[in-house]
Amino acid sequence: MAPTMDGELGATGIPIYPLGEVAFALILLAVLWRTGLLRRAGFRAPVRLRSAWLGLPLLLLAGLMLAGSQDLDTSLAMVIGVAVMVFGGSLTEEIIFRGTLWEGLAGLGPWARSVATSLAFGSIHLMGIASGIPATVIMAQAVFAFGVGLIMAGVRLSAGSIWTVVLLHIVFNFGALWAGGGIEGTFTAGVEPQLLTMGAILALWGCIVIYRWVRAPGSGRGHGDAPHAEPLYGAPVQGAGDLSS
Repeated sequence: MAPTMDGELGATGIPIYPLGEVAFALILLAVLWRTGLLRRAGFRAPVRLRSAWLGLPLLLLAGLMLAGSQDLDTSLAMVIGVAVMVFGGSLTEEIIFRGTLWEGLAGLGPWARSVATSLAFGSIHLMGIASGIPATVIMAQAVFAFGVGLIMAGVRLSAGSIWTVVLLHIVFNFGALWAGGGIEGTFTAGVEPQLLTMGAILALWGCIVIYRWVRAPGSGRGHGDAPHAEPLYGAPVQGAGDLSS
């Protein structure tokens, strides 16, 4: 039996919860714009798709979940509901974790910055314990989210722009939620071993991506964002060398 979006769509079929996330994301963007933090948070930097391949495990995982899903619901209501939910949730989470919090931790090195934002990203998923979902599933989901966060942090470092991470997050979440039939479908009892295993693998890949960036020539060994990123304050990126020649 195909999963449904029950509980996530309003009585009229309008995705109430996802629309709330979209509204929250727009409010956060407006606050960043009004406070002058929009550029500093990486939203004014261009998309650098060449860094998206670093998130390959997430794309492959989303594809495998879609390919292995039985009786995939292709109805317009399902597709639109998941799309709106994914857009709002992904954008909101990236504004918070790889945007605002990332900028707030600018004084830290890439490892501390990446681990801190990933821990925060994983911890926010623990809020699901209050929903009645088994605590073991929620905790495993938090570990999985930590691994996802490390990959997102590595892509953020490499791209120097939050938009590459937003796009990666949207594609991954769309595949995962559509295959699961919505948020409720991703919290099925008995998935703890799979979530923990995948979380560990994703965390390892994320560490490799971060290590690769730190060891790259001109990275500054832990300071600033990607060496090829445009300076956010009108000054050269520390450790990038003289780019004027």
